[in-house]
Amino acid sequence: MSESNNKIKDEEKEIPSLMKIWVPLYRSVPTDLIKFPFTKDTSMAFTLLSGLFLLSCRLTIQSLMVRSGWPDTFEMYIVGGYLSAIIHSTCLCSGLFVLLRTQPFWPTTDMKAHPQWWQDGANAMMQFCQGYMIYDAFYSLIWLNFDMETMTLNIPTADYCYLGHHIATTSYMLSCQTNGSGHMGAMGLMFLGEFSNPFQNTMLSMGDAIKMGECCSMPWMHQIFTHVEFAYAVVYSIFRIPLGPGCMAVISYDMLFTKEGRAKTSIPLKILWFIMGWGVLIGSIPWIYESLDMIKAYISSGGTSTSLAIEQEL
Repeated sequence: MSESNNKIKDEEKEIPSLMKIWVPLYRSVPTDLIKFPFTKDTSMAFTLLSGLFLLSCRLTIQSLMVRSGWPDTFEMYIVGGYLSAIIHSTCLCSGLFVLLRTQPFWPTTDMKAHPQWWQDGANAMMQFCQGYMIYDAFYSLIWLNFDMETMTLNIPTADYCYLGHHIATTSYMLSCQTNGSGHMGAMGLMFLGEFSNPFQNTMLSMGDAIKMGECCSMPWMHQIFTHVEFAYAVVYSIFRIPLGPGCMAVISYDMLFTKEGRAKTSIPLKILWFIMGWGVLIGSIPWIYESLDMIKAYISSGGTSTSLAIEQEL
């Protein structure tokens, strides 16, 4: 008994401070409560609880927005989604940063090669992200676009790319969980992909608030919006042009040209990860061009220009 207690104490000393929140949370959820469909032993419990938590955050934010004077409109619900996305990405990126810096980055290494606390932390991060993707897809894309009178679903064409991103991201993480490896590469892509999210959603929230008028915005928002937009554009460009493809290139090299990588990934899995990993990066090209245009406009105007969508409303 004393030896077991000593191991627990040693593990507690090893766990970084932030993971002392995530790891106990993950361990408190019964793993056999519910499984992902078509899998034998991949738990879905923490995923669903994470999705419910983020949904409750969004509903709370929307309620507070209405109480503070925002009109109860579709646009308000969209801004509520932006703000809840900031909560998700901030929690996710902080946790991923701690995990990625404590272990060597080897994309296809086995999950079991890491300490138990790290495995639980990594599973918590992946399932937290899966929870967001599932909740956001059903609430933002399906529920808000479902017409109760005609009983029809009218998802805007532009949002199908958004839905495809959520499906690809969730599938990538799930395949890593069922395969027992590849999680390190997935977490690297998650971190690089989500890092710009708080900047982007702050920009989008402020932009919509400005367009909705005095009920929802303040003078200082007009003054700093261009700088927020520029900060987002710079961060997005850095993380999407050199860093994202660079990370995926390392993952691709590991799968194709290292002995361990070739052994741990089957041909179908290699194809799946290639399509989903590079597909998400290629799908971001229009936003890369948009970000570069924002940077050019900001520099050429001396920091006074705003995006076209906002300029039309001002």
